[in-house]
Amino acid sequence: MYFVFTKENCDYCDAAKNLLKSGNIEYVECLLDTPKKIAEFKETTGEQTVPQVYHISGKHIGDYNGLKYYLEVHLQQVVNKVLRGF
Repeated sequence: MYFVFTKENCDYCDAAKNLLKSGNIEYVECLLDTPKKIAEFKETTGEQTVPQVYHISGKHIGDYNGLKYYLEVHLQQVVNKVLRGF
């Protein structure tokens, strides 16, 4: 499970959500739709851009490119484990 912090009309936010959907990966969208929410997010995380993705464990995955890289590495690790089992 992942948390995806987004804003409206954000192409990279849509791309991150679509990437997760394409892998049937569960996520919760946290829409930063007010100036107060945006300010609190920036102050709390230190991040200035969206999307920002976090694993349910609290691990910061990153922006869209960070998510894409994380999923590619994770998938490769799973494949390697399966191949070693044969």
